[in-house]
Amino acid sequence: MSVHLRMAKAARRPRAMQVTAQQGCVSLRELLPEAEILGADDIRVVRATQDSRRCQQGDLFVALRGSRQDGHAFVHEATRRGAAAVLLERPVAGCHLPACYVPDSRQAWARLCLALAGHPEQRLKLVGITGTNGKSTTALLAAAVLQAGGMRTGLLGTLGYYDGCQMEPAHWTTPPPHVLAPWLARMVSAGCTHAVMEVSSHALHQQRVAGLEFDIACLTNIRHDH
Repeated sequence: MSVHLRMAKAARRPRAMQVTAQQGCVSLRELLPEAEILGADDIRVVRATQDSRRCQQGDLFVALRGSRQDGHAFVHEATRRGAAAVLLERPVAGCHLPACYVPDSRQAWARLCLALAGHPEQRLKLVGITGTNGKSTTALLAAAVLQAGGMRTGLLGTLGYYDGCQMEPAHWTTPPPHVLAPWLARMVSAGCTHAVMEVSSHALHQQRVAGLEFDIACLTNIRHDH
C-alpha cells in the first residue's frame, strides 16, 4: 500500500457529533441485556449523542464520565434540547425521561455506536496493534503486507485514517466510538475486508474499542511510560 499523507496545518479536531442508525433503529434492551431500563419497556434509538450541546429532538443522550467533566451534570441541558431518553450510570435528580442504566456508560456508548453504524466490525478482519513504541510503523507495515496479498485494507492510526480509497489526517491515535464506527463502515463500503488499527493505552482505558473482537492482536513492547 502506497500511502501519501498530506499533513494539514493545524487541522481542527472534529467536534462531538450524533451517530445515526444506518438501518432502522437499535433496541437497547437487545443490545445491552445487562442494563436496567426504567420509564419504558424498551428504548429504541435512531440517533444518539454524548454532547448535550448537540442534542436534538428525539435523541438518546449518553452521559459519559470524564477526567474533567461528568456527562451526568448535563442531563437537564440535553432534556431542554429535546432528548427523548438517557443512558446513565446513576440516577440524576429531576430527570423524568426514560433511562437506561449501565455499569459503564463508555463501554455501552462504544457498543451502541457500532450498532448504529450497522455493525461494520462483523464484516472486517480486525488487526489491533498496541504497545508503548512502534505502533505506527507496525500498523503501516501490516496494512501494506495485507494489501500486497490482495486484501483491501483500511488503516486507523497516528499517521492517518484510510478507508481503502482515501486517506485523511488523524486527530486521535485511536478515534473515539462516534468516529471509529463510521470509519469502519466507510471501509466496508469501500470494499475492505481487513482493518488495521493502532490501539492506544488511552483508548483501552476509555473503552473506545469495546465491542470489537480482534482477529489478530499485536503487542510491540511495554516500556516505563506504561
